[in-house]
Amino acid sequence: MYDLILKNGQIVTPQSTYKGDILVRDGIIDAIALPGGEHEAVRCVDVSGKYVFPGIIDPHVHIHATFAGCIDALAFYTAS
Repeated sequence: MYDLILKNGQIVTPQSTYKGDILVRDGIIDAIALPGGEHEAVRCVDVSGKYVFPGIIDPHVHIHATFAGCIDALAFYTAS
């Protein structure tokens, strides 16, 4: 059983873009499958219409950024 399945996403890889499911076990992508497969998971999220970039980490973040006189409440450990 998987921990998480992201179903029906538009998966983007360096080689192509296609519709599929991302299967996660122990916090790591275990498999990428064609949509419609019968897989069991603790949590399943339908990401239809969304682009999914497996393995990509967003390096652009604003932590404790000041904006309009307010400071972001997130610290390094809560935001990452």
